[in-house]
Amino acid sequence: MPIRLDELDMAADDQGDLDKRLRARIAELEAENARLRTVFAKSRVHADDTAGHDREVAASRAELAGAEELIAGLQQANLALDRSRAALEESEARYRAVLESATEHAIITMDKAGRITGWSPGAVAILGWEANEVLGRDSAFIWTEEDRIARIPEAERRKALKTGCMVEERWHLRRDGSRFWGSGRLSRLQKESVAGFVKILRDDTASRRAMEVTRESEARLAAIFGAAAVGLCEISPKGFFLRVNEELCRILGRSRQELQRMGVADVTHPDDLERSFQTLGEVLESKGMTRLDKRYLRPDGSQVWANSSISALLDEAGQVRSLLVVTADLTERHEAETAVRESEDRLRNLVSASSEVMYATNPDWTVLRRLDGEGLFADTDQLNADWFEYYVHPDDQPMVRSAIRAGILSKSVIEVEHRFPRSGGSFGWVLSRAVPVLDATGDIREWFGAASDVTARKEAEAALLEQKERFRLLVMGMPQLVWRSANEGEWTWSSPQWCTYTGQSVMESLGRGWLSAVHPDDRAATMEAWHEAPRHGKLTVELRIRCAADGAWRWHQTRSLPVRDIRRPGRTEGRITEWIGTCTDIEDLMRLQHRQEILVAELQHRTRNLLTVIRSILVRTLPHSQERDEIDGRLAALGRVQGFLGRTAQRPISLAELVAAELTATGIKASQRSVVAGPLVELSDDKVQPLALALHELATNAVKYGALAQPAAKLSITWRFETREGNEHLLLEWRESGVAMPPAAAPRRRGFGTELIQRALPYQMRGEAELTFRSDGVHCLISLPADAVQGIEIDASSAVTIKTIHR
Repeated sequence: MPIRLDELDMAADDQGDLDKRLRARIAELEAENARLRTVFAKSRVHADDTAGHDREVAASRAELAGAEELIAGLQQANLALDRSRAALEESEARYRAVLESATEHAIITMDKAGRITGWSPGAVAILGWEANEVLGRDSAFIWTEEDRIARIPEAERRKALKTGCMVEERWHLRRDGSRFWGSGRLSRLQKESVAGFVKILRDDTASRRAMEVTRESEARLAAIFGAAAVGLCEISPKGFFLRVNEELCRILGRSRQELQRMGVADVTHPDDLERSFQTLGEVLESKGMTRLDKRYLRPDGSQVWANSSISALLDEAGQVRSLLVVTADLTERHEAETAVRESEDRLRNLVSASSEVMYATNPDWTVLRRLDGEGLFADTDQLNADWFEYYVHPDDQPMVRSAIRAGILSKSVIEVEHRFPRSGGSFGWVLSRAVPVLDATGDIREWFGAASDVTARKEAEAALLEQKERFRLLVMGMPQLVWRSANEGEWTWSSPQWCTYTGQSVMESLGRGWLSAVHPDDRAATMEAWHEAPRHGKLTVELRIRCAADGAWRWHQTRSLPVRDIRRPGRTEGRITEWIGTCTDIEDLMRLQHRQEILVAELQHRTRNLLTVIRSILVRTLPHSQERDEIDGRLAALGRVQGFLGRTAQRPISLAELVAAELTATGIKASQRSVVAGPLVELSDDKVQPLALALHELATNAVKYGALAQPAAKLSITWRFETREGNEHLLLEWRESGVAMPPAAAPRRRGFGTELIQRALPYQMRGEAELTFRSDGVHCLISLPADAVQGIEIDASSAVTIKTIHR
């Protein structure tokens, strides 16, 4: 627990007085003890000398009784002496405990010459020297050099010797050379005469620094009050003036002494009193700052407009100690505003037809003078000092304030976008542009501005940014190498995956720098594909790209689609603005496909061999008959299908090739009697066999009974695309004409060919087939979904692969 200096002084004084009293009492008791012992000895001798004299026995007995009384008194004196010595030891122990516990205070004893005779633990803690380093030294070393030169230590000892005690407050030195502000007392020690001095001090450096800061702050405040170009005053929480400056005296037309006897209410216009009290109450409650435009009354009855900024000044406990009011004279400005109001009204009429929000502010933007909201805001002609907090989103206020400050400093146009509150609690965006109106001296008189609602544009921009972020996340998560390019392969951006894979930096890949990572043998074909890409509306090319990790050239499939701008009138599609593409590593896939092609080719070769063996067995086992020839023909058709499938790795099978192959297999060459026509349709592998068998059955029938067996007959095989019920279909039509049909045109039984065309084919290809036997020949119409012919396959992951079809 801290010990005060007066307690230490009292302890030292009490200790000295007690020592004096105890030592005096001990001396008295010891003297009385000696006297009694002398009397007692004399009494014994006298008793022995008078033993033989009877006449003196009575007197001796009386003296002996007196001696016994003296002995009893001596014993009591000895007891009192023992108690006094114990009290002295207790007092000395208590004194030592006080000294040792007072570590926050340095207690130093000195002789009359100022040499140190005692050095407390507190002195060690504060000053840094140990007791054995300082005992016997002149105590002047703890004073500063300037104090030693001025002989301050000697002067203070003389003063303490004269007055008994003196208060010390000055800079002292520590062992490390640093200074501290020591505060304490120097007292003389005195018994019978002056024995020396005791110096008690503590480190008050922090308090000294705080006092200096406070003094400097008060000096600055006084300077500000005196030199400020605005009215300044400090008022009590009850509204009475405590301190005012000259400018406020000028504004209010009163002297300093007069104002310090008055309150704010005494100089406020009656119509503004309620608002003034309300504002003061808000500041006292919030302990913050606010502004107020109000009117003051001068002694001559005139009124003055002023803007007052009121701030709470808090004490150490955080309570409002007083209020600081900064007052700016607005009289001239208010009169100028009144003078130009008519011109402003004319301007308002001029812009009333505009959809823009019109507004005007004072030169420093602290007051909104008027606002034509155009439905976006409420119209107002009243001065509004709180407009900023109301019309600007809190998060945008620092940015808007910065733009305003820059515009005021440069006296230039301010243009800024910020959010504003809308009805319903949401926020919109406004683009505000203001120009300064200068007076004759070139100073800003006011700001005139217009604002537009740009919420829709900002929302579109936000959506675009969100899409870009999604695109970035998508690109970063893709295993492919992603890039962006202008026409002709002029790259404008490459993804981190490209840079990591090829070892190129982004800058190295731009333009056509990416070509250096492409195999030299593939560069010409790649650029040719780029040249043709705008015409086809896409880029598809396979090329080899060097892997930086191992230096290997690996095959990649490059695909890209164009990004187009908005289609304009007179154009079928928008202009290409850029290309976005990917490079997918297909090295492993190509190897697997190559192995698959080898296996498929081997399988199909063996299948054809097996079909040949089956045909041979069929011919050698069964006698020649129509049924055997039909079976043999069908096996031959299956063999041709396997032959087609064996070369699909090189190029796809077209419908025209399939029709020509079946007609050629019948031994009939193209002639004027047969017409084969239709767009180029590429078939997927699984669609070849059912169509081939259907065409074989129709051709076989035509060779035996129909158009290919009669010279006057004609055959037409055509196909086309047609939209039915909103979906695109491929219509394959087999039409025979000029055929002399037997009386019973329709066969009496459904053979294999009929079953294949009318049932198997629609089932396998999700289509329809209509087979009719007309009076002039067979007519077959096969309708297949376009996607079935184009080979759309949808797996469990909903990935779609479409083979290209040229029409």
